[in-house]
Amino acid sequence: MLKAMSANRNPRAARRLAVAAAVAFPMLAACGGGGASTNTNSADPIPASPAVSITGTDNKFDAKTYSAKAGAVGFAYYNKGNVTHSLVIKAADGTRFGKRLFLTPGKQAGLTVDLAAGTYELYCDVPGHKDAGMDATLTVG
Repeated sequence: MLKAMSANRNPRAARRLAVAAAVAFPMLAACGGGGASTNTNSADPIPASPAVSITGTDNKFDAKTYSAKAGAVGFAYYNKGNVTHSLVIKAADGTRFGKRLFLTPGKQAGLTVDLAAGTYELYCDVPGHKDAGMDATLTVG
């Protein structure tokens, strides 16, 4: 079957296959994830008075530390970078909280998560971004 679709035997079929792969691959790659978190691209509105407002640019957040009071913590996340970024909230034991916000350039999204007092890691899990410095600490008191 692969021989029948090779460029030498059926260039139209080979071209259709290449186009289908080019369309499908980015969609599958963008679906990364992990745990019980879900992805959103501006699906949730930003809370009226977010306790934490984070702006992501290319490979950094606007601050290295954030703070909030324990309880329902509202987040506003803005992607002001030129590439897709995510926001993940993780406790020291590895537990993820809330949705994984996954934003294309220029998009924004909100999230409200119940957090107990403690320290949490905020980071972008797009490959290479956290290592490049796109991480921060959230202290909840």
